[in-house]
Amino acid sequence: MPADSHWSTWAKWNRDVQHSLADAQVAHAGDDSVDEARAKQTAQSVLDVHQLGAKKGAGTCWVLSGDELHTHFGSKNPSKKAIEAGAASFVAKLKSREAVAVTAYHHAQPVAVLFAGSTK
Repeated sequence: MPADSHWSTWAKWNRDVQHSLADAQVAHAGDDSVDEARAKQTAQSVLDVHQLGAKKGAGTCWVLSGDELHTHFGSKNPSKKAIEAGAASFVAKLKSREAVAVTAYHHAQPVAVLFAGSTK
């Protein structure tokens, strides 16, 4: 994905998408708190995600349902490899300040979440 128009980061699955997001944000913040890192950042990132939702829209990170995963990645339980293969074209369709959370599976169990968004 072009760095100038999209951002993305993987997080290990942690009980649910919300906890996985919190882990991704803490990791992205490094030695700073999430709030400090948000104040310092110069480009959009996972730190800009404040709300998860079931629909696509500015300011909300769209969490794909099983049916949406099937539509976009060919399976209700796509592997990380399948998501990586199709993520660039999928994320390219996001509009300004839209973000998406895509859960990856291994043997039908969630293992990771791709958080990605548009900066255009």
